[in-house]
Amino acid sequence: MYPEELEKYLELQQISKKLAQTISEYYHIRETQIRWWNVTEFFKDTKKITISPLNQRQFNKLINGSYGIYGLTIINKYLSMVYYNDTSIASRQHFTILHELSHIQLHSNTKNETYSSLIIGNDYSAEDTIKEQEANTLASQLLINDNALNQYINNGFKFNQICKEFEISHEALKNRIKNYLKYYYIKNNIDCCEEDKIIQNPFVYANSITTKYMDDQKIYIKSF
Repeated sequence: MYPEELEKYLELQQISKKLAQTISEYYHIRETQIRWWNVTEFFKDTKKITISPLNQRQFNKLINGSYGIYGLTIINKYLSMVYYNDTSIASRQHFTILHELSHIQLHSNTKNETYSSLIIGNDYSAEDTIKEQEANTLASQLLINDNALNQYINNGFKFNQICKEFEISHEALKNRIKNYLKYYYIKNNIDCCEEDKIIQNPFVYANSITTKYMDDQKIYIKSF
């Protein structure tokens, strides 16, 4: 784990927390009530953004390519346009929209930018790979913010129930909790939680720390 990796995660965490607080105040709802559509509507209401569905054929025509794509963001000085592949499953569409909005939040300092979310993501440059990872992390945090994650785990919701409540895929929630635990332990210099072990079994290595850190997020939601 490089120090800059932790620093970047904590930076994105602060951005997501500030957005959650702002959205909460904007819609007069609790942070734990925020869902992906609240985030989407907030961006549409407060920024010059259009969000539109496209099917695979339309995507390929738009970008003149034949590779698979989940979403696309086009930023210029007048407005930002977000397109998402409406042939993917619903939970993937939700993540894609928040991923593209995360690009706008994080990477729109320069004008006339384009970001594409590839289904096979090995064609990115080194710089774009970093930006894609940042957008993925922020999107994950926006799908289910820290306060909501804590509350639903503390209230005894099961893994599948949280997925259903937040319309999030199993894989997305798994990665969300895994990273949440991983960076918590690293930030607090908990030596017994080596990174590779946390990635494999984040609930096994923290039996005596901070009240088992919410019982290790209720034993990683009882390992599904």
